[in-house]
Amino acid sequence: MLPGSTQRIIITVAAILVGLAFLWVGRSAEAADGSYAGSLLMAASPIIAIAAFAIVITVAIVPALIASATGNPLSGIFVLSAGLVFAASVARVDNWMRHVDLPGGYLWSAVELALWALPMVIIVQAVGRWRDRLRSALPQSMQLAHHASPPIGKLPKDNVLLATLSITLVLVVVGALFLQPLSWKPFMLALGVALGIQLIISFVASLVVKPDGEKKIPFTAMLGGVVCTAVGAGVLLLLLRSVQTPQVIAAIVAAFMFGSLAANQLFPRTPMIAIVLSPFCVGIGAFVITLFSYETSEQLLTAMRHTLNLTAEPNTKHLLSLAIAQPIHYASAGVAGVALGLGWSQSIRASHPAANPTPEATPDTA
Repeated sequence: MLPGSTQRIIITVAAILVGLAFLWVGRSAEAADGSYAGSLLMAASPIIAIAAFAIVITVAIVPALIASATGNPLSGIFVLSAGLVFAASVARVDNWMRHVDLPGGYLWSAVELALWALPMVIIVQAVGRWRDRLRSALPQSMQLAHHASPPIGKLPKDNVLLATLSITLVLVVVGALFLQPLSWKPFMLALGVALGIQLIISFVASLVVKPDGEKKIPFTAMLGGVVCTAVGAGVLLLLLRSVQTPQVIAAIVAAFMFGSLAANQLFPRTPMIAIVLSPFCVGIGAFVITLFSYETSEQLLTAMRHTLNLTAEPNTKHLLSLAIAQPIHYASAGVAGVALGLGWSQSIRASHPAANPTPEATPDTA
């Protein structure tokens, strides 16, 4: 459900404050020569960089929780991830490549992305545990209602879903067959790794999360994370066309916005944590496959040039474009896209009260 004007102001102010804090602490992640690649493990002092970001994240949970308590539970996740976009906006993959031993550096990228998943798990759990208590403690004037958007073209929910999935499928096929023909095989391998990780996360989440006092959730609810991972990876394969940071961030936001929208429309009872971690699964899958696809740095950089130039020369390897993004891009823009997609899905459901009689979604079911 879409936030009202007052809550939008709260979300915006909170995200800007968190973002400025991340920008300030980003200096701790600079390389030895003073350049910034947005990588904690490749910083001049990784321990200091990780500690500095951990402190800021801990403090940032407070405004994130306040944003969630005043309105939509998704607001807190969006505030933290959108604030992190500030630090990600100045991270460049070419700076990173100058400071690592390729392709071995992708191993550290996979490890770092796994580390970035921890604060997202924490904020989801914090919203689930403390949001209602904090909301009840706030003045009545700050307990803002969610405002649903008007029906989109007055289409039934199923038609909206069918149109979204059909357009997504067409975009993925066009991108795979015409724009990146030689990236199809590594993409499928990376997607296989991502889906394997996602299935493990979804299975664990289905055992741990007990929404609305139920003893267990349906087996099919585990498939929401799978849908978000697959759709997000496919759309990202099409959209990610450059090493320029604004384009990387925009592509990741759009990809996982559509992915989470499709996932929540198909499987609305999927635990939120499974969908939130979808960008991490895609990134780790891309990094792992890239790590084992090249023997030397020269091979990898040549493949990257082929990919960015959209060439399809015979017998040439193409770098999987999903590996162009940095871990911090997936952790920030990916999760922000997920929050936007889930909010969009909520607004669609709110347009059809008969299909969604509950006025306010719980953090577990998003």
